[in-house]
Amino acid sequence: MIQCQLKLRPSKAVERKLDGWLWNLTGVWNWGLKQIQNDSSLKYADLTAATAGHASRIGLPAVVLQATLADASKSWSRCFNGLAKRPRLKGARRRLNSIPFKDPIRLAAGNRVALPPIGSGP
Repeated sequence: MIQCQLKLRPSKAVERKLDGWLWNLTGVWNWGLKQIQNDSSLKYADLTAATAGHASRIGLPAVVLQATLADASKSWSRCFNGLAKRPRLKGARRRLNSIPFKDPIRLAAGNRVALPPIGSGP
């Protein structure tokens, strides 16, 4: 899998939207970690089944919500296999700093990038 990190300069409206997404994804991350901590037999498929339909309620694309749960599940599996320490909860001081997009990101006209759920902006 090829991963790409982009530094964006979004408009103020898109920046507010992305900040809201990060705050909601922080709650999803913490919820996923707590669910796996309470029941270590939970898998990624169980978490996504439990959150089916909730993405539209909190204003997130479903693929972003599922990718965050996949990251939480992967972090616990690395912990259970002895490859990493116990994953930490996120909050105001130790924030979640990225939004995982599973859809391919394509280049728009000029120096703009089109994010699948948002678009290329003004």
